[in-house]
Amino acid sequence: MTTFAQIEDFKQRTQLALDRQSSYMVKGSDDHLDMLLDLKGPIDSYIETFSRINDELLRSITPENVHEFNGEQINSLKEILEYSDRLLTYMRGLDLHDDLKNCYEDYEAEVLQLRESIMDIESFITNSDSTHRLNSLLADL
Repeated sequence: MTTFAQIEDFKQRTQLALDRQSSYMVKGSDDHLDMLLDLKGPIDSYIETFSRINDELLRSITPENVHEFNGEQINSLKEILEYSDRLLTYMRGLDLHDDLKNCYEDYEAEVLQLRESIMDIESFITNSDSTHRLNSLLADL
């Protein structure tokens, strides 16, 4: 399953879990804890996925090989980031960031790392292109 599909699946699971709960569910009750456990597994899976993506990006992002990233790959990373930001907002809106604090914080840290990796890629590409243009201009002199 792709990361995008996983994120959508999590949102659906979350909504189903919330739909199953009664409007008067007591925080800390068995039903409430069962709902949180139903949600924790998918979040842990996303954290693991993001960790692998981020580890690979950190190994790949160097000024020498940043041009191996094409526009489609960068756009895909940005799309994953957009979905992930939405999911974080969704979790905050449901107060899951309090109930599943460690999961939320770990997921948020991976999302922030992805954001930083995207910025690094774009920065390296911009700097590399600028250096190339400068070198071309200097060679013409």
